[in-house]
Amino acid sequence: MGKTGKLRPADKIQELQQILKGPEITTHLNDEEGYEYLEKGHVCMEVQNPGAGDNLFLDVEDQFTLSFGEWDSQYAATEADFKLLCEDLNLLLNKKMYTVVVYVKDDWICSLTVREKEIRKNNLLDHIRDFLHSADCDAFIDLMQKDGASIRCTFWGEKTKKVHLTGR
Repeated sequence: MGKTGKLRPADKIQELQQILKGPEITTHLNDEEGYEYLEKGHVCMEVQNPGAGDNLFLDVEDQFTLSFGEWDSQYAATEADFKLLCEDLNLLLNKKMYTVVVYVKDDWICSLTVREKEIRKNNLLDHIRDFLHSADCDAFIDLMQKDGASIRCTFWGEKTKKVHLTGR
């Protein structure tokens, strides 16, 4: 992700709280059980899911880490990446983007996001192929075609929807 315009992530907490103002937010520090990984001055913002499903977590450390279910993404401490983080948060919370987790048998293959308001199987498969190809992981595309895949798609506030891809 972007490298220019360095910033201090801790200075952006109030701005992030404004984006997250609708849902209930709990801020965790390193003195809480399960959050010992945080260094002093770093926080984890937990956003309560208003529907069924996983909460959203935003770690504000030397960089930003956004996690939702089995998907996560890191954003560098730059203005460009912070802008992308804010955009992703808005899209996710407004159900204009969903997360995708791909399994072949019981093995996790990848997780990504799709910037669409609805799940369309053909587009979804194209997004997965493009993602794996860009990560130089074409072998997983072949494995999915051979063995089939279980694809878990999740919109904020909704239960996970499963899409199955059958193998040859």
